[in-house]
Formats: sequence, structure tokens, C-alpha cells
Amino acid sequence: MAADSYSDCQSQCQATDDCNYFTFYDPNNICVLQYNCTEIDTSNCPQCFTGEKDCPEENICHVEGDCQDGFHIDDVVADSYTDCQLKCQAANDCNYFTYYDPNNICVLQYNCTEIDTSNCPQCYTGQKNCPVCSISGECQGNLVGQTVSLTEEDCQRECFNDPECFWYTYDFVLSYCLLTSDCFPKNDSNQKTYGQKDCFQDNEDGANPSNLFLLCFYFINCYCFSIACNCKKWCLNILIAILLFLYFFFNSSHILSIN
Repeated sequence: MAADSYSDCQSQCQATDDCNYFTFYDPNNICVLQYNCTEIDTSNCPQCFTGEKDCPEENICHVEGDCQDGFHIDDVVADSYTDCQLKCQAANDCNYFTYYDPNNICVLQYNCTEIDTSNCPQCYTGQKNCPVCSISGECQGNLVGQTVSLTEEDCQRECFNDPECFWYTYDFVLSYCLLTSDCFPKNDSNQKTYGQKDCFQDNEDGANPSNLFLLCFYFINCYCFSIACNCKKWCLNILIAILLFLYFFFNSSHILSIN
């Protein structure tokens, strides 16, 4: 049967009774479904790919090392890892890429069967559908929210938690975060970065420490973006003073209750 891609062939196998294995023939978009697979021949069909129906489709994103034994598409020049990823997204049949940082070479590949970490410590490999993050510039699109954020990660968190947000722009000079549902890139700003909502990875336990900073920000009505650095110092000094006051207050109360 016909299939548009390896993933489409896998989906057809998952939807077919008794299908446990599949092979996608890329040159002619043919998908072969099978009950079992006793041997995989790699010699006669370099553009054929076989898998089990329940293979997980986990993204490989910014992994150290270069891609080995995959079907090579092209070598191009790229300014950064993100630029290499964008070139892969724009290239036909590119699903994986490796960025060689020392010489700005971007290798585009259809597949990647192995990532070698031993020979190239400054090489990074990823898939084209990994989230695009921290690009210099800004997103101009449909605005769905805006807020003050201490860091770019805070801005990413705001976008991740907003169901209408798919792109963020973070101004690290003004500590300001813009949330948009779409993105028309404008790459002429050195004080802003933008990316997709999936850039945020929630690896923290407990409350976000920067929330205290933001509470202080709102408490003293600190929206003076033209002097943002001084404003931040003022907020932090007040926060420290409040914490010290609470510490001595509760200690004093404890001593009085003992006496």
C-alpha cells in the first residue's frame, strides 16, 4: 500500500490487525506490512526502513555527537545549530541533521541509525521537528499575552502553560515576555530571542523562585522598563529586607513566648 512517510507507514501497521512489522520503501512510497520479521537485509535497499509497530517516536534534540550510517542528503553551511535545524526543515526528505560547530558545516540526512560521541565533541545532532529555541530576534504574530519575566526560561514557562500560546519572544534587557499564537520572524534585534512553546522543559521541583521576584515587581509597581536594571536591584533589596524582617520578627516572638 502507499504511504507518505515512515511514520505514515507505521501508523498503517498500527491500524492493521496482525501487523507487527513494517518496511517503508522511500523511493516509491510503498509500505509493506508483515506479521513477523526474521531478518533485515541492509545490502540491497539503502532507502528502505523497517520497524516494529510499537516503536516509540522519541525526539532526538541537541545530542552531542555526529550521525552515522544514515542516508545522506546534503552538506550546507550554517551559522548555528538552530540555523542548521531550520535548513533541515526547509529541505525535502531531511529528518535528521548534524551541526559541526568548529567549521559551521550542517549535514542533512534522511535517517540516523547511530550517533557517535567519540570522534566529534563539538558536533550536535537533532531531528527537524525538535522545538526551535532561543533564536535572536522576535516573533510578530497574534498577541495572546504579555508579562514580566526574570529569565527566558520563565518566559518559556508562561508560553508552555498558556493553551493559546505557541511562540514566545523574550526581551532580556527589559525582562519582558510576549506570547503569540503564530510567528512571523523579525531577526533584527540583539536584545530579544524567540522560540516555540515546547522549548520549556519542566525539571524543577517545588515553587519557582522567580515568582517571589515577580511578586516584588508588582508590589512596588515596578514597570519602569527604561531603567530595568536599577528597578531589579530595588526589588531585590526590598525583598531581602522583608525576609530579614520576618526572620527577626518570628525569632523575637519565639523568645518572648519562652519567657
